[in-house]
Amino acid sequence: MNEKHTIITDTIKFYAIKRIENPLNQLIEGLSICGLYEQIRLYPHLFENLFCQEKSRLTADSLECTFVMQYSEVGSNKRLLENRAMSYFRDFLADCEEDETIQNEECQDRELDEQRSVTLTDVLIFATGADVLPPLGFPVKPTIQFLHGEDSRSFPMANTCGLEFKLPTCHSTYEQFKENMNFAIGNCKSFGFA
Repeated sequence: MNEKHTIITDTIKFYAIKRIENPLNQLIEGLSICGLYEQIRLYPHLFENLFCQEKSRLTADSLECTFVMQYSEVGSNKRLLENRAMSYFRDFLADCEEDETIQNEECQDRELDEQRSVTLTDVLIFATGADVLPPLGFPVKPTIQFLHGEDSRSFPMANTCGLEFKLPTCHSTYEQFKENMNFAIGNCKSFGFA
């Protein structure tokens, strides 16, 4: 039993410390050349933003700006449906943001938290597979595409590898759109299919 504990301890030390010790010492040595390392040690709060991503709240606007819309030709019937779908999507994001704010203020009970509505983070995960916006952005700009004709469905689809989020254009009311978005995103916790 003692040997098992020693093996576990040594493994943890290797992965947490020894594996990165040489690169870390090289970084410290480089920062020490001009006295920067000592300043970081004295005033860590001043340097935190240089080394750690600031924890910012995901908003409807920041999520929408993450995507590039791939519209059909201006004036076409498809474009009219896409404009309506985007209008619904913007309203949906605003509702998610509002619901999230209300839940954060009111929901202290764990059981209520599990019955929550879709959040902006859920939408981001469904569309991209990421639970936060990457500090340097995505390798490729995520796109919003639209489902038409034979591809038209009631639910959204996503290709998280290709960063493609596909919105349905078949809904004639926002209530239908929202209900299907909530169902699809709320019931799909992996790869963008509901």
